[in-house]
Amino acid sequence: MKGREPWICCLAAAAIIAGLLFAVFGPTVRTSTGTATSSGESRSEESTKSLFDDGIEPVTWAFIGLVAAVATVLGGAAVAGLRGRYRPARPVALVAAAILLVLAVISGFSIGMLLLPGALLGVIGAACWGSATYQPVRNATLQR
Repeated sequence: MKGREPWICCLAAAAIIAGLLFAVFGPTVRTSTGTATSSGESRSEESTKSLFDDGIEPVTWAFIGLVAAVATVLGGAAVAGLRGRYRPARPVALVAAAILLVLAVISGFSIGMLLLPGALLGVIGAACWGSATYQPVRNATLQR
């Protein structure tokens, strides 16, 4: 698994961005309207809308922006890790993945279910990053 952990973090960042895009533009809001007349007839209509069509509150925009920014940091740290800058990139990836996991849990059953797979993948990739690297022992002598 040597050298593949940054790719896992890149995949996690892409999964989180895809989850955000689906949360904003996918059919996530179901609306139902019903009307009744005095003659006893009733009519009901159901439709699905995207979060974007339904109107997004400013707090939700801020949350989506925060998640997108942290996912971008995770992806950037992974790219830096792929370029050989492992020492500063791994802690950044760990913190970004942990923040994404907390944000996915906080958002719970709304858009958190769309973010949770990518957040878990990011935590796994960042935690395994560098754990399988081989470092040869030089000038080792046996002492008794």
